Amino acid sequence: MITVCILASVRLYREGLRNFLMRNPLISVVGVGSRPEELSAVRPDVLLLDLGVTGRWATVRELRAAMPGTKVVGLGVSGTADSVIACAEAGLSAYLAADGTLEELVAVIERTMRGEILCPPDVTARLFARLGGQDRASPLVGRLTRREREIVQLIERGLSNKEIARTLSIALSTVKNHIHSLLRKLEVKRRTDAVAAVRPRSLTI
Repeated sequence: MITVCILASVRLYREGLRNFLMRNPLISVVGVGSRPEELSAVRPDVLLLDLGVTGRWATVRELRAAMPGTKVVGLGVSGTADSVIACAEAGLSAYLAADGTLEELVAVIERTMRGEILCPPDVTARLFARLGGQDRASPLVGRLTRREREIVQLIERGLSNKEIARTLSIALSTVKNHIHSLLRKLEVKRRTDAVAAVRPRSLTI
């Protein structure tokens, strides 16, 4: 029996998932909630996390710290190589793409318990490139301080300014000053543009 918890912000969504999964004789849903603290008393085999939950990657790290033996599966991933790699870096054990089906979800849960994950070829290629040191950082990275590079990485993971301040243990005003500085250095106007400006350029495999 695989024990599962569901963490999703939309009640209809999480209850629908629970009702579907409970039909499977090999799966037992032992907890459902909209906030991590609602599931603090349970230790499931698998936690299904709706990535629309406030915090995103910060929430993943908190859940892994609170449930060290639980495998976290992200729901609603775009499926692009960058977003899948971001999931892996955040500590997710597996993911289901935004257009995934309920039947695929069951398969993901079962594969996760076996320690398996199915990756599209382009994602596999990007992972090998990164592990093999074949990603070349943009020369614009050299314009940034160490702290500014850290902040860009946290922006890429989806953290808000408040979450960045909490993660780095610095004041919110300091985060805003760093972001203003890095936007000026990279000659961009938006946080997302800053991420794109310094993102590594992968070699063709």
